[in-house]
Amino acid sequence: MREIFLTELAAEVLGPREGINEIISSSPLNEYITGVLAPIAGKAAPDIDSEAEIPLEDTQVYGEEAEEDAVPFFSPALDPKKRPPSMGISFMVKSVTKPRVKVCLTWSRYMMENKEGNAIWMREPRFSIQDLDINQTQTILLGSDGKNTTQDQAEISLHVITHPEDSSHWFVSLYLVNRIPVPQENIKNDRITAEYYIFQPQIRLSCSEGTQVIPGRKIFQAGKDKELEFLYRDRSVLARGHMCSAMWKEIDPERIPVSVEVDFPECLRKIPFSWCDGELLDENERELFCPADLRTEFVPVYAVLGADFRWPAEYGAAPDFRADVLAETWDPDKLKSNLSLLADGYERWIERMEELIDSTPEQYKEIAQNMIKKCYLILKRIKNGINILYVDENARIAFCFANKAIDLQHRWMYDEGLGWYPFQLAFILMAVEPTVNPSSEHRKTCDLLWIPTGGGKTEAYLAITAFTIGYRRRRSQIKGIHDRTGVGISVLTRYTLRLLTIQQFRRTLALVTACEYLRVHNIQNGNQVGWRPESCRISDNFLWGSAQFTAGMWVGGK
Repeated sequence: MREIFLTELAAEVLGPREGINEIISSSPLNEYITGVLAPIAGKAAPDIDSEAEIPLEDTQVYGEEAEEDAVPFFSPALDPKKRPPSMGISFMVKSVTKPRVKVCLTWSRYMMENKEGNAIWMREPRFSIQDLDINQTQTILLGSDGKNTTQDQAEISLHVITHPEDSSHWFVSLYLVNRIPVPQENIKNDRITAEYYIFQPQIRLSCSEGTQVIPGRKIFQAGKDKELEFLYRDRSVLARGHMCSAMWKEIDPERIPVSVEVDFPECLRKIPFSWCDGELLDENERELFCPADLRTEFVPVYAVLGADFRWPAEYGAAPDFRADVLAETWDPDKLKSNLSLLADGYERWIERMEELIDSTPEQYKEIAQNMIKKCYLILKRIKNGINILYVDENARIAFCFANKAIDLQHRWMYDEGLGWYPFQLAFILMAVEPTVNPSSEHRKTCDLLWIPTGGGKTEAYLAITAFTIGYRRRRSQIKGIHDRTGVGISVLTRYTLRLLTIQQFRRTLALVTACEYLRVHNIQNGNQVGWRPESCRISDNFLWGSAQFTAGMWVGGK
């Protein structure tokens, strides 16, 4: 189904929906919301070239009085409702001689006609292929036939901006600009209609022999930037889009391997998996630019593979990750023995990563060593959590309670018990010591799970929620503790999207309902009210307090 969603999305927001010669009954300005270039209309916006991830030594600035070969850049932050007049792509090339590339530009215009008293808009596709030396800055003016022309006849202009790095490396930016002339009366009356806009523009690049696109020069920043650069060192960025995204062969959805099975193969003949304007080219030209070495894209698609949650055998015996088993493991020795398998496996993984430092490139070694130190800190926190569960009876029963609650609500929803992934259980154990110890040094640390949507973040957060409210109820019964009830607001959650807020609140309600169900467990018998593991010998009545577990939502603007 995913390929259907993607093709429908691309057709809806970018187009064309009905092929390269489509006819639509309403203005394309109302139909398509991306991939639209406004005419310059005598105005130029500030330069945004400094945003490039592949940085330049210097940045050119183009003001209001831009020269003919200057590119009118535009920042959406200045006016989010205004469409940009240009789009482009920046990249680095290597060549022992003059760098040469073939560039294919495609774009379209929608021309309005009157048919039987009704306005229709007909798409007119264009293309141009340029064989360029990109060792120098230049501007090419192109007409509706894709051929070089004069400024007053130009529909678009291609700007090649080159910055030599050394004798064999060049940083290059290619920009496509809407040059369609607009009558002055239209500008004065603010009546620039769809005919003056460029739709679905694209730049495609194919390197000639001896010219190669290479990863851009990196400028290391401090802290997190250096760590991210290290982590993604094998995922090179070959280009940066301006007012669009950049694609290259390794990540191009137009290059889906034949071995990949899809549910709806017909979708592979539609955007964004297919190049619709490629129909304008002959077969040889089409093969040259599809897939392209580099290209621009307004609806980028990138495949993120699902995480592998299996326990690797080389890291030793796996712990029992079943939540219902953990809920009933009251014996401290058995619980510690089981959870220590997780810590031991993680420690073996760290040691294996540590062995790889010697073979790490010199510029990354310090970063790698610092990250190993952080891993050992996480390991220490996991072990501290296990030790607290071993010695602190209230923390241990709160841990059992949390596992029981999360397993119970999971059974209500899926009719089967929950099994933790290693990262989830490790994250829960990390949170034990800061939750239990009011003076913990880690209370000021914001711990986050970083994993794609659907990986199981919410379950781990909910388990910590259940552990926290359960532990507060048990802690309130300890003599000398000022909080004698354990009630009140215990956990705050905040979401930025309305739909996400509703969805996550429902999941929170399911957990809180399970907690309340466990709180009043055995109430019909009148003694030892409140769930506890079968082997637990704590005889307190109303083990989890006499006040309800509740959840609420605050909805408001300010």
